[in-house]
Amino acid sequence: MSDYKVVEEELGELEDGLVRVETQYVSVDPYLRGKMSGVRDSYFIPFSLNEPISSLAVGKVIESKNSDYSEGDVVYGEMQWATVADLKPMQKINVDPSQALSLFGLTGLTAYVGLLSVGKLDEKEKGSTVLVSGAAGATGNVVGQIAKLKGYRVVGIAGTEEKLKWIKDDLKFDEVINYKTENIVDALNEKCPNGIDVYFDNVGGEIFDAALNKMNRFGVIINCGAISTYNAKERPQGPRVEWAMITKSLRMQGFIVMNHAEEFAAATKDIAQWIKEGKLQGKVTEYDATSGVEAIPESFIKMMSGNNIGKSIVKIR
Repeated sequence: MSDYKVVEEELGELEDGLVRVETQYVSVDPYLRGKMSGVRDSYFIPFSLNEPISSLAVGKVIESKNSDYSEGDVVYGEMQWATVADLKPMQKINVDPSQALSLFGLTGLTAYVGLLSVGKLDEKEKGSTVLVSGAAGATGNVVGQIAKLKGYRVVGIAGTEEKLKWIKDDLKFDEVINYKTENIVDALNEKCPNGIDVYFDNVGGEIFDAALNKMNRFGVIINCGAISTYNAKERPQGPRVEWAMITKSLRMQGFIVMNHAEEFAAATKDIAQWIKEGKLQGKVTEYDATSGVEAIPESFIKMMSGNNIGKSIVKIR
């Protein structure tokens, strides 16, 4: 926590065209760790030292100098980790804040785009095996649910029995693996006896290495995240992938969800319909920061250590 500092600033008169927003909920996600690393050769702009941290959030308009917004409007978008801020116009929402930040937010859209557009799941035969790492996380659980509702066999990897029970009993994953207590190679041999057709990778590292060896011919690997390496001080080394890629005719593709913004409308429509039909459910771990914004980085650290199920959000108000 010594890396964070809380600063109080006086807000002046609201400028024309802006809205003054009281933050209600803040999203904390693994990608923020990369923005704190100082790395500049990536898809994001890193945070600057001694400047505010920001992430996706939901807030309520408490003052407006924009004719399109009224006091009481609830908005969604990139906001500072602050109690109140003056912002440019952003998206109005009429859904529960937890859904706005999860199923309808970037993590839900990432699951949809990654599995269906990048992974082209529908090209695989029904009943094919889909493996998901980080399966109880904000993106992974939605990936598994979409694969299930579309008729595929889903195996999920997570790190606690509580998480495994949730994705097995509530989300109806076919098989689950505890990577902390089970030998991952043996577990994949047991739970994926016919191999893996699609692997949605959220973690990278040794789990990726093991999954690569179980991929079937013409299998697809979707590279969404690599949380196992986010705190690495040296570049991790792993097995070479070329031979498996060639001999099994594999396709491996990474993606950034914002490069698929033109698909968000269709994705949101499908997600809303699946929720209505009871085929897709969300789950959030809600951290409490109503005592002060200094609890936001504390919540972020808890999320990075795996102290969450589903989407992690922080309540400010």
